[in-house]
Amino acid sequence: MKAGRFFTAICAAASIVFLFPIFWMVFAALTPEGTNTSYPVRWFLPPYTLENLVEIFTGSKILLWTWNSMIVAVVSTLLNLSACSMAAFALARIPFHGRRIVEYVILAGLLIPTEALLIALFTLVKNIGLLDSMAGIILPAAAAPLSVIVLQRFFSRLPNELFESAHLDGAHIYLIFFRIALPLTTASIVTVAIFSFLGSWNNFLWPYIAIFSEELFTLPLGVPSFNNAYAQDYILPLTVNFAASLPAIIVFIIGQKQIVQGITMTGLRA
Repeated sequence: MKAGRFFTAICAAASIVFLFPIFWMVFAALTPEGTNTSYPVRWFLPPYTLENLVEIFTGSKILLWTWNSMIVAVVSTLLNLSACSMAAFALARIPFHGRRIVEYVILAGLLIPTEALLIALFTLVKNIGLLDSMAGIILPAAAAPLSVIVLQRFFSRLPNELFESAHLDGAHIYLIFFRIALPLTTASIVTVAIFSFLGSWNNFLWPYIAIFSEELFTLPLGVPSFNNAYAQDYILPLTVNFAASLPAIIVFIIGQKQIVQGITMTGLRA
């Protein structure tokens, strides 16, 4: 019992350490501009104000950047789920020659860092005329080896009797996929969707290379440009970082149970 309480206390202390930067951003967003912050405690003391939030929303393009990020993240997630779920189902439930080879090739994709693909990806996107466009930063995120592997493990864990019964009843493979397989793997679908959304939301490197117009900037590109204009200040940069982080924090809070459940089930043996 004592060991359990001690472990709980350690976890609580660790959570405070990880949550402290978020608390700091919240109080910084409410701190009046020009406040003397020589002493760290001044960040957390009143008075508080909402003028910083009003200023960044009216004096910067954060709303446009947020809208661009939302479009990129949502569309990328939908494309990722569509392509990867069908590929995972085929690998798990449809026998065909070379299936193992395809699976090993997808696994090998996890070993290749994104940086190693940038030149080839840039050349491909340039040749098809998608540079400096939303499609140019959305389409490369449509296929993700990790999403295929995670979903394949879930599909392969489903009872064979379900699919055999569906075949005997004359169900087509597409009907089996949409009416049987997908509803039974909701936890994995939600998990992959959340990770895909957060990955696209926080992606900086590829948009930085593929986007030139400020009107197409996403938050990871727009926030640094805003911070550079206030290099001598802390309050407004922290405020804009807080505003940019808020949607991702909300998504994680809403889907945290599905994330834990999906990761736990992925680690089990079939």
